[in-house]
Amino acid sequence: MGTRNLTAVYYNGEVKVAQYGQWDGYPSGQGNTILEFLNNKFKKDEFIKNLKLCYFGTDEEMDKKYLEEYPQFSRNTAADILAMIQDNSAGLMLCNSIDFAKYSLFCEYAYVIDLDTNEFEFYKGFNKSPVPVGERFSKLEKASDSEYYPIGLVWKWSLDNLPTVDEMQKLIS
Repeated sequence: MGTRNLTAVYYNGEVKVAQYGQWDGYPSGQGNTILEFLNNKFKKDEFIKNLKLCYFGTDEEMDKKYLEEYPQFSRNTAADILAMIQDNSAGLMLCNSIDFAKYSLFCEYAYVIDLDTNEFEFYKGFNKSPVPVGERFSKLEKASDSEYYPIGLVWKWSLDNLPTVDEMQKLIS
């Protein structure tokens, strides 16, 4: 189902991953993909080592690449970008889609892994209230032609104490 979403990773106070996804953004879709990765595959030191080798490509660089050769640019990749980073010790060129978070009419869900605070954060779209000052996306301005503000924080968990998909679903419904 076309449920648009964002998967982001922060490290050293900076956005390092901001992957747009077109499909299955709800918690039982991409949320499940992320929790499965974090609970069963995530090796923090290895992930950070490989993450440091990734970089955001310029528009010109990405125009020269093809999705078949570079699946990290595909809207179909979504949260699978995490496993791609973990499994790639050569580094990946990534697309920076973090501004998608300000369009909460379209960004229905977002998942953030903050490696500095060791937290997994869950955000929801369709936000008609200003984002509280100090919240991660509070400095993003709402689109001038929209009644919607940037995505809003729903819940966050320690990476050392993650919920199951069912627990996450119950907490956010």
